[in-house]
Amino acid sequence: MRGRPENALRSSSSGSLYNAASQFFLNSNYSPTHLLSENEDEDDIGDEEDLSAQSSPHEVRSPELPRASTEDPGNSEDKSDLDGDSLESPNNNQTPVFSTLRGSLHSQIALQPSDLTIPKSRYIGYEPPLSVCKEKAAVQELQDAIKQQKFTKPAPETKTGGDHANSEEFGLSHFAVYLPADNKWHPCEMRGLQHLATKQGHGSFYFDGILSAGGLRRYVQGVPFKICPIGGYGSENHEVGRDIWIKSDLNSKFKTNIYYRLGAPASEYARFHEGFLWLANLAKHFVDFCEACKDPISIYKFRSDFHTWLEDTHGTSSRYRSWFQKYDNEDFSRTVAANINFLFKESIGVNEELRSQPIWSETMERDSVPYQRIQEKQTVVTPYVYECFKDIIFGHHLLPIEPSSISKMQHNMQGRALDLSTNSLPTTKPDQLPASKISIEIPDATAQLQKPRKKINNIRVGSVLSVTKDGQGSVWKDEASRWKAATDNECWYVYVQGIHESKNGQRSFHCIWLYSPADTMCALMKYPWPNELFLSDNCTCTGRRIKEDEILDVVSIQWHGNPERVGLKLFIRQTYLENERFVTLKEAHKKCEHLKNREQTGKSIEKSKYPIGQTLLVPPAQKSRHELESYEIIKYITEGSKELAILRWLQRRRDIDGTGKPNELVYTYKTDQVSTSKLHRTCLVRFYSESDVEKRRIPAPYSRDGTGNAFYITKRLVQAGGISKMIPIEEDLPITLIQGFDPASSPPRNMLRGIDLYCGGGNFGRGIEEGGGVHNEWAVDINRNAIHTYAANLKDPTRTKLFYGSVDDLLTQALQGNPQNSELIPSPGDVDFLSAGSPCQGFSKLNIARNNDNGLKNQSLVASVAAYVDFYRPKYGLLENVMAMAQKGDHRDKDVLSQLICTIVGMGYQLQLFVLDAWSCGSPQSRTRLFVAFAAPGLEPLEHPQLSHSHPPKVTDRALGKLANGESYGWRMRGLTPFEFVTAWEATKDLPRISDGCTYQCTKEPDHVTIGISTELRSQIRAIPTYPRGMNFSKAWNEGRGVMTKEQRDLFPNLTKDGRPRENTKTGSRAWGRVHPKGLFPTITVGLYASDSRVGNNLHWDDHRYLTTMEARRAQSFPDHEVLLGTPAEGWKLMGNSVARSVALALGLSLREAWLKNDLDDEPPSIKANNSLPVLHEQKLGRRSGIQVVIPTTARRSKREIGPTEASVYPRTTAHAEQDSRYLVNPSNPAVTRYKSRRASFNRQSEILAGKERGPSNEFVAGTVSVNTNRRSRVIPDSAEASADEESISEETFRRFVGSLALKTPSSRDEQGKPTSLKRPHHMLQRSEGPAMERRRKVPRVIIPSTSSSSISSRPSYSRPKTKPINPTTLANKLKDIKRGQDHREPVDFSDNGEDVEVDTEVVGGPFSTAQSSSVMDRNRSRTTQQTSSGKSKASSKGKSKEPTLISLLSEDEDEDELLGATAGPPSRPLLSSSRYVPVDNSNLMAYAQTNRVLY
Repeated sequence: MRGRPENALRSSSSGSLYNAASQFFLNSNYSPTHLLSENEDEDDIGDEEDLSAQSSPHEVRSPELPRASTEDPGNSEDKSDLDGDSLESPNNNQTPVFSTLRGSLHSQIALQPSDLTIPKSRYIGYEPPLSVCKEKAAVQELQDAIKQQKFTKPAPETKTGGDHANSEEFGLSHFAVYLPADNKWHPCEMRGLQHLATKQGHGSFYFDGILSAGGLRRYVQGVPFKICPIGGYGSENHEVGRDIWIKSDLNSKFKTNIYYRLGAPASEYARFHEGFLWLANLAKHFVDFCEACKDPISIYKFRSDFHTWLEDTHGTSSRYRSWFQKYDNEDFSRTVAANINFLFKESIGVNEELRSQPIWSETMERDSVPYQRIQEKQTVVTPYVYECFKDIIFGHHLLPIEPSSISKMQHNMQGRALDLSTNSLPTTKPDQLPASKISIEIPDATAQLQKPRKKINNIRVGSVLSVTKDGQGSVWKDEASRWKAATDNECWYVYVQGIHESKNGQRSFHCIWLYSPADTMCALMKYPWPNELFLSDNCTCTGRRIKEDEILDVVSIQWHGNPERVGLKLFIRQTYLENERFVTLKEAHKKCEHLKNREQTGKSIEKSKYPIGQTLLVPPAQKSRHELESYEIIKYITEGSKELAILRWLQRRRDIDGTGKPNELVYTYKTDQVSTSKLHRTCLVRFYSESDVEKRRIPAPYSRDGTGNAFYITKRLVQAGGISKMIPIEEDLPITLIQGFDPASSPPRNMLRGIDLYCGGGNFGRGIEEGGGVHNEWAVDINRNAIHTYAANLKDPTRTKLFYGSVDDLLTQALQGNPQNSELIPSPGDVDFLSAGSPCQGFSKLNIARNNDNGLKNQSLVASVAAYVDFYRPKYGLLENVMAMAQKGDHRDKDVLSQLICTIVGMGYQLQLFVLDAWSCGSPQSRTRLFVAFAAPGLEPLEHPQLSHSHPPKVTDRALGKLANGESYGWRMRGLTPFEFVTAWEATKDLPRISDGCTYQCTKEPDHVTIGISTELRSQIRAIPTYPRGMNFSKAWNEGRGVMTKEQRDLFPNLTKDGRPRENTKTGSRAWGRVHPKGLFPTITVGLYASDSRVGNNLHWDDHRYLTTMEARRAQSFPDHEVLLGTPAEGWKLMGNSVARSVALALGLSLREAWLKNDLDDEPPSIKANNSLPVLHEQKLGRRSGIQVVIPTTARRSKREIGPTEASVYPRTTAHAEQDSRYLVNPSNPAVTRYKSRRASFNRQSEILAGKERGPSNEFVAGTVSVNTNRRSRVIPDSAEASADEESISEETFRRFVGSLALKTPSSRDEQGKPTSLKRPHHMLQRSEGPAMERRRKVPRVIIPSTSSSSISSRPSYSRPKTKPINPTTLANKLKDIKRGQDHREPVDFSDNGEDVEVDTEVVGGPFSTAQSSSVMDRNRSRTTQQTSSGKSKASSKGKSKEPTLISLLSEDEDEDELLGATAGPPSRPLLSSSRYVPVDNSNLMAYAQTNRVLY
């Protein structure tokens, strides 16, 4: 039979093969980091980052060991000490008592044999079962006894007829195997045989035990050995059985063929040997499978193929069944990876040919992913990013590289496709163009007196005004920084959305504030475009309105502008919302929520947005311990004015029979009736079978215990004979319920192609993938264990390209055009999504050296991430880092987060900030991180992931940074949740109990092992009480008043080398702290340091040990089925550098939802497939496209849709309707989606003009307001054009303007002397409560635009011109001729005789990037300017920074027909000079636009 050593049947230690395996592990030239544990021995106690401010664990000395009662064959002077891991023996009242020698804590200590870490023989007072005999004498006596008894076993021949014709064996029982006494950190600690020759410092073991042959028994102690053969190989054998031997050093030295067959172990060693026996059988099956399989053996083979082979080969064996049940999992990849060193030793000991299998390269040597040798040591960035970050503290680490011509072309094409800024550098450097040069300046008195009065009189809805600041005491501070002076912006800007006129004719304006970059999250950092403004959601509704004497000027704004093409002109392309979101500007943003609410007054209640069958989370109608329960909408009913929903209760299975996962529901017959206002939000619910649960086939997100508010159903509750019972859902599958998306099916559109930077082990990137919207085609990391762990968990390794190297080298090659044509380097247009969790060590407060050179290099990698965004221009992205990346205090001008925001928003991206806690998404860990989400213009931005789990008690609000008004941004989200937060105990209660973890092996959960713990540290851990919960050294000692004894205190360090008390022993220290089982795990860091005063609370609540790597996996929600490579210490470090998987999944679900909300026609093209932009169908208006024609109507009376303060601001009477009609104007045209071609935009405009897209007639809900429909409707031009006329103003008015500049008015303090502000802090936004405002009028007049679509019917129809279309080239030449003629005219100056002079000028900076802005430019150029004989055209002040910015004006009597005239086709270069405006006749342009609108 196969199994005995040196026989014809193989053993793992046959001949030289075993020696080769041993030498592979023990060779000093082989790097121990490849497979030997860094944390099991000398390197265990420390790490490359010592976060402790006190003594390093390396300072502890190996404890003295008391003398053994018998001779120590290894070293007669070796000492031993009481390990005493078993002070508690709850299961046995009668325990052996052993006396200890000097240095003991007590004279006698009770020990539980099953919990010992050192064999009994190492304690003084131990009485051996037999007299101790030396090994040599025992062997001789046993041989003589056998000869005398003529009881000899013939030794079988070796497989190759080796040197030894016979082998002799003795039985070895009651044995214990342990490390030598001279081991530095673990003297005499017992170890399982699987660690022999597979770990550093484990090349030689000792054993104690009874040798026997026949009836003779001899007890030996301290027998050294290095060889442990295992037999039973071959698929015909179902198990190893008893075919395990030890060959001692004595027998090896004298080349005797004597082996000791292992029998029953000693009681204290049983737990160590049990795990080894299971692994011995695993090794046998592993080798047999490798030899039987014809294909190369990869780690992927052990996901299911290995189990299938086992069932086919050994499925009928009861012994195999018993062995398999101890693991009970069809996926063996985790246990193979965790024990790969032992499996390698056994494999090449049996068959040298197995050395060539790829699994060793994948999991042990970890070199299957080619290493890209580091070429560039500096942080590579693009020129644009360099300009943004070069003045940061880490700027000297940055290396800007200019893209090659090919790369730049691809970059520009991708930028244009997404309507992003394609120019890599600002047109003017900030230090050369401060904001003060962009702001409107007030000229001298003479020029001011000549300003036309009509300009102020004709302010209308849609105008942009510059107004005075509040002055001293304002909550909005003019903060100076390295990038701007405190007085750079000499005014504020507002957008007019309503006009009030009192009975005495005084006007004031209801406005929305426009923010400069410094007013946003960009704060004090350098923004690349100082002439960019942002529309806000901060209005004057609850404060005082803007008066005429506070207005400095009417400002020309380029709406939806591109910074490279507007020159020095002010432009707006985004809206800043809620203090933490930049979104693409929409027409709806030009009306505040107060006015929107007022317009809703009197309208009927809209039907719920949720369809029948939708699953929702709703506050339960019945008593429940959960804040939200799951329901299905059955139908809607109306009772009077109330709208109600009939809901089916999807009850939690645990509440019915106490079984199932937390997110398993039961489809019931129970219904509830609730108001539609209580329908909270949607949730994901999907049907699965019970077999799917048993075989672990339920995919994410439904398998993640509620993360992402995802549930599954396997049972249906039915009634039969008055008795409720559950039946499988597949027997009666409901057809009404709308199920959540199926992860196994193809998505409704192509997934985003992603690149995962700093991918680590994949927790962040793969969690986002599980959301269903992304597939990462590229992944990058420089850590060997991380990138190979990422590779080991790929579902399809052929679909993801792994770059094992520096992000700097990858970006360098990409910028150079990928000269090596490597498939590992994507090009612009390939990447749709980018995720990056750049190293946090440079920002972490735990790193006391974060500002040294290495720390600054880590910080500079944030700029690298920004460079990737700049170069690749993805559609979406998610960036992660620690909260300390943001600055709140005096270092706000060094805020790396704000600079990152400046950089990304400066490219044109929408951007949101999320502060997410791991516990809020289902991870049992205290881990808060910031996330920066961005989306290309016009795409649906990510919503904040909905919380699924509650906050723990006493969790306070937390924000990232501060704004110029003192308010914070980046707040922690709160709200109702369907689950309670998961505690540490709940997350790990199903894990096997491993006591002190000294076996370093767990069959059921291979990663449920700890890093190495020294003997001295274990004594310290044992001194920390387990009750009350959450104890640590500081609490236990409590300056001598705690429960810790003086003897126990002496186990811990006291003073530093210079005599000062150590930080880790002071009051409040977290050192040597136990986790509270009913609380959260502490933040998982890169290492375990019990002596650290800040992160030392990482001890188990019951067991005397560190937390295990498996417990860290649970804390980080790393799925149980995924592989974690490397030693326990490397695995822990991988977890410490990861993003919680639950958080990543929640973000992935939010990304999927946002991506699918985009219209298919809105989806930006791939420049690889098509370099031209898509054109919309003529009959379809995209969600963000088209031009909305709006006719103003009289405002309706509010019945109480807003707060009392707001209602008092807007009292209305129908008597004012006719009077108001002369003020009713239309807002600017909305933005045209940049993903549609300009051609499609012009087609839609023409259709509107022709009356083809007319909406239904308007119905007034409140009030009978008469509107003069015969009056010609007006269309306000795009705000890129002028928005007011000019008229001379009085000298008195001018003095008020100058006084405002001097900050004398308006007062910035209220009657109580408290600071006030026109531009209010965000916390006052949209509030309806508050006292009546001082500036109220008895009968204020509000002029607001109406968005009713019925006004289209009043627009005159335009017939198609029948003339032949004009050739564009001919037209351009004619316009140039006109321009040359105009250049010879004298400039027209303002008249001083009081006559109305209408001037139309603008600053031209280049072609515009969008269809909308381009058409506006063309219309502006083609508009005819009326001039008097004495008037002169106003020249541009572009070249004179100190001159006032000129205003482009529109006369009230200009024809709106001309404003809508636009040329079709692609944008062209400006036809006119940028120095001044040239009036031309635009009749031909109008005819051209009308004639050619149907050609496309």
